[in-house]
Amino acid sequence: MTNDQLLNLALPKWPQMVVSGQTVTVDQAKEIIRRTDAFFTMGFGGNDREYDLLVRLVLGKPIIFEWDRRAVRDLGFDVPDKTNWQEESGWAEKWDCIDTGYVTNAWISSSFIYGPHGWCHPDGRIGFTDNVGKWPSVEAVLDDWKKLAAAFTFLDVGVTLMSGESCEEDSQPVVSIDVSRGTANLYDPAVVDVHRGHKITPIDRSGDAAIAVLRNRPRQREHGIDPAWILEWAERDGPLTGQRLRAAEMFQAMMGVPRG
Repeated sequence: MTNDQLLNLALPKWPQMVVSGQTVTVDQAKEIIRRTDAFFTMGFGGNDREYDLLVRLVLGKPIIFEWDRRAVRDLGFDVPDKTNWQEESGWAEKWDCIDTGYVTNAWISSSFIYGPHGWCHPDGRIGFTDNVGKWPSVEAVLDDWKKLAAAFTFLDVGVTLMSGESCEEDSQPVVSIDVSRGTANLYDPAVVDVHRGHKITPIDRSGDAAIAVLRNRPRQREHGIDPAWILEWAERDGPLTGQRLRAAEMFQAMMGVPRG
């Protein structure tokens, strides 16, 4: 098939996206997650509200909603009465967030029933077998991977979009994307195996797996990174002072992070 034919292939409402690839270093994974996690790019968090608010305060991320501002004041911090949305977009730009519509990570704070997840794991493993999102087009998913390929030229990743959801055993490959050498290109999965022998490990979707996750308290089940990463990221522009320093001290105590 031609590239135009591949672009115009139809996907289901919730297509599974299978991702595999060459493992990256922990430092590379840390940078990928910092720039792509939904907590930063979309503002999505979990149920551990105190964690979420302290992370925002430590990192200087604007507190957008009034109910969050009230909660922050209850913690003893001063915040503006109103938030300028330009501050939020300015923070994201300074943080160097990568704006993707479908392909993302959710390790910082995730209420997903099976726990934090994403295509790049904190230990550097590359792998994902979940649904990619609602009614995506091939072009939209490809555009996301083009942005990621350009930002992280060391990636060696294979992606296949399937004809069904991750829970469907009879779904078939529809189209594949090779992400390597800074580019992302479409291929017919019947002709080219973009996964090149990389191990594909599916999510354990058994009832026992879900129960095991839900038995934990939100603080134990919703955060998939070392909390020390938050403190490291916070000092990218220099030592913390004022409210951000006080928030960092509270976060350290809450998460049991050794003081440096």
